[in-house]
Amino acid sequence: MLDVYSVEPVARKLPLVIDALSSNDRCLYAGTKNGFLISYSPKANNETAGISTQGYSMHMQKSFSKKSVVQLEVIPQLNLLLCLSDNVIQIHDYGQVNFPVLSIMAKSKGATEFRVSLLPQDEHSGQAETRLILAVAIRRKCGFYIWDKSEFVEYSPLVNISFNDNIRRMVFYDNFLVFAVRDEYFYANIIGIARRLHSVRQFLWKACNKRRLRKYPVVRNTDARR
Repeated sequence: MLDVYSVEPVARKLPLVIDALSSNDRCLYAGTKNGFLISYSPKANNETAGISTQGYSMHMQKSFSKKSVVQLEVIPQLNLLLCLSDNVIQIHDYGQVNFPVLSIMAKSKGATEFRVSLLPQDEHSGQAETRLILAVAIRRKCGFYIWDKSEFVEYSPLVNISFNDNIRRMVFYDNFLVFAVRDEYFYANIIGIARRLHSVRQFLWKACNKRRLRKYPVVRNTDARR
């Protein structure tokens, strides 16, 4: 059997409950049930001036959030750190040491999940910078927003999509967003066309994750299908 990955412990016997994880090229971030943010980064190896695989530096920000950190997303390209806590999205400054809050997104009140997608530069429209699209699930609706200098504003090509039941999970695939709604799956592109994919019927839905070539595994109990 081919071992593609190896297990490397970062933290052991941590006396905190971790509810959210996110990472970039150099750090792992963990959000805890009591609102702490813990960051882990590899320690430098003085002998080889490389990166040590044996130890990690830990930094804990205890005043990160007043409530449990449910979801985290790091966007280093724009120096942003997004956090879902108490059913609202907080926007933090990723460029500062203690990640201060830039703003709280009022229109995200009641959110249960969010997803982001970085769209490449649009040479035809003259768009010079990378565009950040934010999808926010609030019960049966999903709202779409775009980052505009210092805040998220409604994304005019696709303001929101509604379903006949609560959105359980969603994930971006390039310009498409896949939704898990009860026992059915739908997808929508960023210009607003939504279509039904398929139903998993009696199987219990648990999760769907991003994969290349627009394939996605659906995890139900101990089963996984493509």
